[in-house]
Amino acid sequence: MSYIIPKGYSYQIASYVKSNLGKATVLDHHVNRPNNVSKYFGIVLDSFFSKNLNTCGALHNTYEKEIIDYYGVNRDGTDMPTRYMELKKKL
Repeated sequence: MSYIIPKGYSYQIASYVKSNLGKATVLDHHVNRPNNVSKYFGIVLDSFFSKNLNTCGALHNTYEKEIIDYYGVNRDGTDMPTRYMELKKKL
């Protein structure tokens, strides 16, 4: 699942997601809608980069949290906002 490349990007999702919450959120989506992970993660990155053009490696944790928070509730699937909140509680 970490080998998936977001639509419109060159790097695998594993390059963007390093936290347990991030990995669990992507895995949750992959289990439920595997063909949509690339598309929705690409949409999230488009949104993120349109607001944060000057990304910095030192701020990876902050940026990852913002990306995963958006992705967690905006991906397609059954009751994804609730599912994401449950993941956040556990991780």
